[in-house]
Amino acid sequence: MSFAATIALVSMFDFITRRDWVTSGLVLNYITGAIVSSVVAGLATAPIAAIHFNQINQIGYIANLLAVPVMALIVAPAAVIVLALSPLHLAPVEFWFVDLGLTWIQFVAGYLAEFDLAVRMIKTPMEEVLPLFSFGVLWCVLWSGKYGESIGIIAANIALGLWGSTQRPEILIADQGRLIGVLSDQGRALSKIKGQGFVADVWMENDGMKLDRRDAHNLWQAQDHNIKHIWSKKAAKTRNCDPDELIVSQYDVDILGMCLVLQKRDFYDYGATYIVWTGEVYAIKKARG
Repeated sequence: MSFAATIALVSMFDFITRRDWVTSGLVLNYITGAIVSSVVAGLATAPIAAIHFNQINQIGYIANLLAVPVMALIVAPAAVIVLALSPLHLAPVEFWFVDLGLTWIQFVAGYLAEFDLAVRMIKTPMEEVLPLFSFGVLWCVLWSGKYGESIGIIAANIALGLWGSTQRPEILIADQGRLIGVLSDQGRALSKIKGQGFVADVWMENDGMKLDRRDAHNLWQAQDHNIKHIWSKKAAKTRNCDPDELIVSQYDVDILGMCLVLQKRDFYDYGATYIVWTGEVYAIKKARG
């Protein structure tokens, strides 16, 4: 992300300088520079952050505008003076400036983080999106000809299109059948209210829709689906099933019928899985994460 921000800032300020868009006046130059730096760096790092962390900070630009000048003009210079004067035990005043600046930065971060629109969840794209998007952007930055930039623009737009068309697995099953997650318009419904917390969080983050665990379980109970999750030994008894049913059990069970069954011994071969409905029966696919 730091490389992306640096490349974007160097390219943007080179673009501004070559077109003589530099403003007059020290104060105005600093203000416009801070605004441009915040916006450009935010735009450059936003896609990478969204892909890796499944979220976009929607008001980070405001936080940067309020915090970066304090860091540059107060905290960093005062810290250097503290370092220079500390052997002489003459740095208490400068420490006060460092503390004042850091207190302000923490206040800005905490205050803006309370807003509901501060962060927006984003679903994980297919694997091809990041390299294709990076290629497109780098091509636009490095190409010096007149029309060659269109190649980079096309590549970046294809990557964004692939991102938007990415389909998340409808049914996810944790290793050893300890949890099932079924995707819906309201988010991923979870078969258990407790257990496998890390797995559940990863699933929902990758979906781009994170629910409270209790809400996710209530969504499971409200759904009219033909999926049975057997997670207690008492419930692992002989069962009848229809072809359009899916039974997932943490324990070995005897099944009478032609439905798809995943039980304890099956997970030694499959591990974590996702399930696809073919229109007639369920089919098993190996999950990649």
